[in-house]
Amino acid sequence: DEWQEVDLDGLPYGLAL
Repeated sequence: DEWQEVDLDGLPYGLAL
């Protein structure tokens, strides 16, 4: 899917825990 926003670790929100 389209992951534009990333978490602090630089990982997509969908994959970040």
